[in-house]
Amino acid sequence: MRVSRRVAELPRSAMEAVHVRAAELVSRGCDVIDLLGGEPEHAVPPSAGPELARAVLASGTTDVQGELGLEELRRAVAHWYLDRHGVEVDADSEVLVLPGAGAGLFHLPTVACDPGDVVLVPDPSLPIYRTAAYLAGAEVVTVALRTDAGLLPDLAAIPVSLGRRARLLYLNYPNNPTGATAPAAFFQEVIAIARRHHWLVCNDLTHGGFGSGHRPASLLEAEGAGECAVEIVSWSHTFGLADWRLAAAVGGREVLQALSRVLAAARLWVPAPIQRAGAAVLTAVPSTGFLTARFESERARRDVLVAALQEAGAPVRRDRAAPFLWVPCPREQDSLGFSLWLLERTAVAVAPGIAFGAGGEGFVRLALAAPTATVEEAADRLRGLGPDGWSLVRGQAPARPHVPFNVRVDGEAWVAEPLASAAQDATLGCL
Repeated sequence: MRVSRRVAELPRSAMEAVHVRAAELVSRGCDVIDLLGGEPEHAVPPSAGPELARAVLASGTTDVQGELGLEELRRAVAHWYLDRHGVEVDADSEVLVLPGAGAGLFHLPTVACDPGDVVLVPDPSLPIYRTAAYLAGAEVVTVALRTDAGLLPDLAAIPVSLGRRARLLYLNYPNNPTGATAPAAFFQEVIAIARRHHWLVCNDLTHGGFGSGHRPASLLEAEGAGECAVEIVSWSHTFGLADWRLAAAVGGREVLQALSRVLAAARLWVPAPIQRAGAAVLTAVPSTGFLTARFESERARRDVLVAALQEAGAPVRRDRAAPFLWVPCPREQDSLGFSLWLLERTAVAVAPGIAFGAGGEGFVRLALAAPTATVEEAADRLRGLGPDGWSLVRGQAPARPHVPFNVRVDGEAWVAEPLASAAQDATLGCL
C-alpha cells in the first residue's frame, strides 16, 4: 500500500537507538538497567485495585458519561484543583476526562489550528508536541528554554509578526526532560501575552503531583487563564497508574467542548469503571500519606543517583519537582554517542537529550521511576566510572553524528536523516 508522505516522513527519535542497542545486550544475557522511561514502575495506591474491582461490579451498561466524562470524576478533579492549587473549577464545563494525557496533548493542534498556523513548542521538550502539530498541518516554531532564565522560554523575544500567526503554545512544568519548575509569575506573564495574541496555552501538568516540600504551580492559577488556557493532569505519574490510561483536561470551556468533539469522532473514551475508580483514588489517596511517602522515596532515589554522578565528575543539580535528572554530557560528546557509550560501559540505559529536540543536545536524561534497588545498582555502576570518569570519557566514546531529530539504523551505523521540510523546526533567530 502507499503510505502518506506525512506519515512516512515522521521523524524517529534518537531514543530508539538506545532502546535497540539495549535490547541487543539483553538478548546476549546482559543485565541492562533501564533509566530511559518516565513511566512509574513502583508503588501504586493500595486502594487502587479494590476500588477498580468495586467500580467494575457496580457499573452496568447504562452508565451515562456525557460528553465530558462521568460527573463524579469531574467533581473529584475540581476538588483536587481547589485543594491543591486554590483554583475554582466548574466540574460541569471546565473538566474533560481523557483516555490518557497523550490523547489530549496530541489532538489540541487539530482543535486550535488550521493548516499553516504556527504552534510554539519549547526546546527541549517531549516529541509529541512537535508530532501533533506536524500531523495537524501546522508549522512548528521552537522556543529555546534559556538556562540563564531558569529553563523558561523567553516569550518576549518572539517577533510580533510570528506571535500573530501562532495559535497554540505548549508548556510543560514541572518540565520533562529538564526537571525545571515554573513560578506563578511566569504563568501570569504567559497568560497576558496569550490574551494579547489570542493564543491557546496548554500546560502539560502530568508531573504536577510531584515535589516533596514543593507544590508546583498551576497555569490556571494565573488571572484570566480560563479564557485561553488548558491544563493536562494524569493519574499515570501522580498515582503510578499508567496502565489505566486516565487523565483530564482542565480549563477553558470552548476548547474542552471542541476537544470532546474530536475525541468523540475518534470514539476515544475511558471505560466507566476506570473513571469511577479514578475518582475514588483521587478523592481518598491524598489524605492517606501515600503521596508523601512516594515522593520521599523518589527524592531518596534522586539523591543516590546525584551522589554517584558527582563522584564520577558529572555536573548535576537536584530539582525539586520532577522525576528526572538532566545531566550535561562530557565536553565535545554528542548525547546519542555518549548514551550508547554509557550503555556499553555500564549497562545503564539513559535517554539522549537530542531525542527531545535540538535544544537537548549535550545532555542526557535519567528517569527516577525504577524501583529503589534498581536505582541503587545503577548508581553503583555509574560510580564505577571512577573519580572524574564522566569527564574523562572524552575521546573514548565512539564518534556519532549530531542528530537533528531523526535517526535510523543502517547496518551497524546510526545515520542522521534530514526532516521533511514541512516538519522542520523554524527556530527563532533571536533566541
